[in-house]
Order: sequence, then C-alpha cells, then structure tokens
Amino acid sequence: YFRELRRIVGPDTHVSIVAHSFGGYITLELLRSGFVFHRIVMIAPAGDENFDWQMHERQFDLGWVYWSRNDEVIPWAYYGKLGAVGPAQKHPKVQSIETNMRHSEYFDQRNFKYWSGDWITAVQS
Repeated sequence: YFRELRRIVGPDTHVSIVAHSFGGYITLELLRSGFVFHRIVMIAPAGDENFDWQMHERQFDLGWVYWSRNDEVIPWAYYGKLGAVGPAQKHPKVQSIETNMRHSEYFDQRNFKYWSGDWITAVQS
C-alpha cells in the first residue's frame, strides 16, 4: 500500500504519517525497508524501544513518539514496548513525549481535541 502511494504521488511528495499502536510497528518496519517519510508521529506505538533512529535518520525529517508508563496495552505487545517506555536511543530529530495517558485515552473527545492540533501541525509543516 505505501509503495503504491509513493508511486502515485511521486518521489518528491512529502508523505507524513500519524500512527497509533500497531501502526507504530508498521511505521518502524517501513523505515527498515527503506521507505522515506517527511514527518512521523507515533502515539502509544507497539514497536521496538531500541529502534536505531541514527541508522534511519535520512528517511525522515522529524519524529514524535508519544508514550506513557500508564499504557495498559503496550507492555503486553509482542512487537516492542516503545509506547510504554519511550525511545531508548535519543536522537535530535525524534522528540520523546511522555504523557500520563492510558492506551486509548488519546482519542477520548477531550484529549483528542488537545493532542490532535499538535499532530496535525507536525505533519503539515
């Protein structure tokens, strides 16, 4: 799907992604496979907390990882605990944003209104 998207929009079009939960795992796998993004926003992502951002830094301009120790789903995720512990490797292009949210609370109406402005601004810039 993403390769087809890239083919349709062309190689010079900025493709950004906002991914939640398993979407974070998919995003990291796309980076591993060579996919290039403009901006990446991951919210409570299942994914490798030890992901090597340095190795993939030319594949994205900026990234944000929203994570929480209160996440009750991600600690059980087979694919990694990025959304519960944050990125283990710091990188200047990746903001690690600790919250106090449970896994799906980001999408409660009140919280969504608060956070979604940040997410939209991040990918539109």
